[in-house]
Amino acid sequence: MGRTTAAPLDNTLIEDGAVTHVGINQIGRYPVHMHHLMGPVNEANNGYQFILVGNSVENGAKWGIAVHNSHFGLVDGNVVYDVEGAGIITEEGNERENVFSNNFVVKIGTIIASIYEPTYGGVAGAGRVFRILCQPANCLTRFAC
Repeated sequence: MGRTTAAPLDNTLIEDGAVTHVGINQIGRYPVHMHHLMGPVNEANNGYQFILVGNSVENGAKWGIAVHNSHFGLVDGNVVYDVEGAGIITEEGNERENVFSNNFVVKIGTIIASIYEPTYGGVAGAGRVFRILCQPANCLTRFAC
């Protein structure tokens, strides 16, 4: 796991139940990939639908932590070091009500142009909460709520 690189994707292909091509750069295989985690219905609207706390990622080939179409989560106290691309990314841009707090992201590489890029992946817009998010090389990028 964690082997998707910033190079163009090369997915394994299966046709009529048979493998016709074994890919070497499969989509969506990042060191940490919060994939479609919406959790159970939480009528009281308290707590989180997923929690990712106190993890470390080192030497990732594309993104360190990817939050993909996952909502109402807590990403806190994680360390991402020496990855190509983004340290922590929201992949689709539709991710709502997640809290990203007290994470440390450093030594992030420049991503190579790829045929697969996130639809948006930005941080602007309602429903995104960032606390104490600072990359030492770019400490002008801080979000606080």
